[in-house]
Amino acid sequence: MVRLRAQALRLFVNGRAEGLPDLVEVFRLPADQEVFLACAADLWPKVENWGSQNCATFERIENTSGLREGWFLARLKGVRPGSVGDGELAALSISERIRVKLRGLRVTRGNTFFSFAPPVVVLDGGDGSESVFCEGRQAQRDEEAAVFALPAGLPVDQKLSIEIRRRDDTVARRSFVLRERFDWLSVSSGGRLDRFGCNSDDSDYPAVVCGAMVNESAREPLSFSRSALLLEQMRETDRDRVFLVGRSPGQITKWPAEQIPEKWDPVWAVPIRKRGRAVYCGLGIDLSTPDPHTDAVTKRIRMWKDVLWHWRKRIAEPTHPMFRLLWREYVEVARHV
Repeated sequence: MVRLRAQALRLFVNGRAEGLPDLVEVFRLPADQEVFLACAADLWPKVENWGSQNCATFERIENTSGLREGWFLARLKGVRPGSVGDGELAALSISERIRVKLRGLRVTRGNTFFSFAPPVVVLDGGDGSESVFCEGRQAQRDEEAAVFALPAGLPVDQKLSIEIRRRDDTVARRSFVLRERFDWLSVSSGGRLDRFGCNSDDSDYPAVVCGAMVNESAREPLSFSRSALLLEQMRETDRDRVFLVGRSPGQITKWPAEQIPEKWDPVWAVPIRKRGRAVYCGLGIDLSTPDPHTDAVTKRIRMWKDVLWHWRKRIAEPTHPMFRLLWREYVEVARHV
């Protein structure tokens, strides 16, 4: 649970500057944004007096549903430059010192961004009269979010400069780089995995994985077996005998005595001795519904029915409601096989 700092005065602004919906809390008063102020009853007379003297717009909001009892809510805009609050109103001071923040999709740590998602400029502090220039071109201000959108068509793979100007003076600078392409890091050190998702030293099957990338030298399209990964994670006591059950009657394998199937995808892993449990390992609910049609041999069909129907009272159903209903569908199909 998140706990907010105990304060009798709280400030909120539009969250778009942070890439968030609705309002977000801030701890310093911005000079050039619409601000919502909430405060305790004993502070309200001081806040109201400060607002009448220092804001172009200061109005109380009567609807305070959701606030603590006795709290007041106000909307303010156009705070006078140089406004100073002291003591309990210290958060209502305007700092002329500017901090420049870049918000965008970074390639790595630091100020390197993808060219298809260039940053926006957020100014923390100042008196609201500042303008932003990038490579001599003026950035457009989004009035609602109080951010500056950089001009289009900026060059890539070179250092770009941002200047914050107040009238004719440059009061702050930042630099950044836009990248159109980049190299994956540490691809050569990625683990080699076979189609079951297990570590493999077979150089003839080099499925090198690094983050979201799988190299292109694999001999065939890669599909990883969730059931194999699940078996690796099962407790040692569960791994003596696990039945892997597929959608159709006869799709069943007894692991580890038999290999994990390659021609069909398991939907259930059922570890069982005297008693067992049903563990879902399918590829998705829509792809896991039972299919009563089969061309399997009689022995496999009988084993499929034994696990699902004859042993049903020995096998604990899944705890998740969706998987529990799906398991019961399988039991009903097995009943009529």
